[in-house]
Amino acid sequence: MQNKDALFMGVTKDEYSFHMKSQYHISKSFLDVNQVMIARKNEVFDNQYTIALTKNHTGYESQVYSKYPDAKVLYCENMNACLKAVYSGQANMTIGDAYSVKYYIQKLGFEDTLDIYNILLEPIQLCFVGQLDNNPVLMNIIDKTIDSLSNKEIERIVQTYTVGLKYEYSLLDTIYQNRTSITFVALVIIIILVIIGQSIKKRTELFMQKRETEILREKAELDRLTGIYNQSTFYEKAREILNQNEEDFCLIYMNINRFQVINDLYGIEEGDRLLAYIGKYLKDYMNNHSHTLVCRLTTDHFLILTTQSEYKKNKKIDILKDYPLDFNSALRFGIYFIEDKSLSVHIMADRAAMAAKSIKNRYINQAEVYNEEQRQIILQEQMIMDEIQTAILQEDILIYVQPKYDIENNMIIGGEALVRWLHPKHGLISPSVFIPVLEKNGLITQLDDFVWEKTCQLLRELKNMHCLLPISINISRLNFYRNHLPLLLLDLVHKYELQPQDLHLEITESVYSKDTEVIYSVIEELQQLGFVILMDDFGSGYSSLSMLKDAPVDIIKLDMGFLSLKDDMKRSYAIIEAIVDLSYTLDLSLIVEGVETKEQVAFLQKIHAQYAQGYYFSKPVPVKDYINLCLENH
Repeated sequence: MQNKDALFMGVTKDEYSFHMKSQYHISKSFLDVNQVMIARKNEVFDNQYTIALTKNHTGYESQVYSKYPDAKVLYCENMNACLKAVYSGQANMTIGDAYSVKYYIQKLGFEDTLDIYNILLEPIQLCFVGQLDNNPVLMNIIDKTIDSLSNKEIERIVQTYTVGLKYEYSLLDTIYQNRTSITFVALVIIIILVIIGQSIKKRTELFMQKRETEILREKAELDRLTGIYNQSTFYEKAREILNQNEEDFCLIYMNINRFQVINDLYGIEEGDRLLAYIGKYLKDYMNNHSHTLVCRLTTDHFLILTTQSEYKKNKKIDILKDYPLDFNSALRFGIYFIEDKSLSVHIMADRAAMAAKSIKNRYINQAEVYNEEQRQIILQEQMIMDEIQTAILQEDILIYVQPKYDIENNMIIGGEALVRWLHPKHGLISPSVFIPVLEKNGLITQLDDFVWEKTCQLLRELKNMHCLLPISINISRLNFYRNHLPLLLLDLVHKYELQPQDLHLEITESVYSKDTEVIYSVIEELQQLGFVILMDDFGSGYSSLSMLKDAPVDIIKLDMGFLSLKDDMKRSYAIIEAIVDLSYTLDLSLIVEGVETKEQVAFLQKIHAQYAQGYYFSKPVPVKDYINLCLENH
């Protein structure tokens, strides 16, 4: 009204008398409304309590104070705010007109918590006010209209616009009204969501565990590069297939010829691509053939387990036929037809590998079937490895000595320690049978230690008899990688009160040819300690002449194999004579070994060769016989 937006407004007479006397006209009262008190049910009032009043109740504030002299007043914006204050406990009661209270108390929660009480306060008289400068006729019209209203019409108006009004519930009111049901539904939904969440979580965890297990299984079972089984998984699954099927099977060992050359020429990446190609081919083959299994053993070595019938149908397939690059290489196959399924898969694989390694031609696709002869070789090798230690301990290994002679006077100048194996079951086993097996499997040093010890014992015995001549022992390649070989040999000769020059050391030409930096350094250290070094098997095919320029050596042992050639003997004799002359030029002693005939001796005498060893002079003899020869020689 102050802004001139309205001509009249409804007020109570109390409000008019308090605020508006000097500015407004007031009409007649058109309705008396009783005032009521609202408090919490069963509220007990003490001497200090609070009354919530709307700010526009200032007109009858004096009545409240006279009625409730000890009360504190809490002013609120509207009746709804007053009811909330009582509901929440901020106030003990509130006072309002009966019509407004009945409307607002319908609000959810209020009806159950608050009660309405009649109080002895004067009713509120409702009227209209208008500004003094308004036309006074308007106010007269309002008064006459008020006078013309019957009690029935007033009751109808009150019923329609106050008492009969239903409280309009807000969304929050609706939620509150149905809080129990909503809470229950929400709880059910939460439980369902939790169950679903737990189920999803569990299924996710199971999936992740399954996937992790699958990844770990693949890492454990599969070869990373080719995607086919690795060796351990192949052996396990092959055993299952063999146990569960009555068909005849074969195990195929496959490798790539000259694979290292492929890596060197084309690079490791191209080599890996070739391996991956073969792996995919084998994997596809395995997936398309029942009872078939494939794996990558090592670098370029593969295994295939399949039925014998499938092998016979597919044995001519060229795996590398469609490979984009031509390496001028080939695959090599070893086939083991499985007769005894109780054998370990490892043994079967070894036999297939043995068959593949027996192939001579390395540049044509070939396959070799394992046979009984190869099996006997394997059995013999296994027997040697299993029993050599026992043979050494029980001294079934016998020391033989082959004398070395001065050709001019036929006098013994020393000997070479050799070994024989007198097996309790198999009889006398040649060193050419068991020594290569021991060298291949890293067991040769055990035998060497035994021979060296026995040789020093023999030298000590000869020294006691005053007929000491040097005896040479063989030093295998593996010994050069032992810790402190020179000191080991030095301690050994000192143990038997010998000198290093009493124990000659024979080293084959093949040992000189590889890893020369390490080998030469050890040999030079041995020479510095006083040991005499012999190069054994000189001329056996390892660029002998060029080696003499740098190799640390004192005596050359020339292999008489040159003179065993049936064709062009003249050329062979010329080579022998040239080597003898070269030894004199280089100030090296030379012993010709393998001398077997009188004609050979005559030739050696003619070319002034000084020393010889061979069956013409003496075959290897037991220790006692050698001692007797030395005594006779002495």
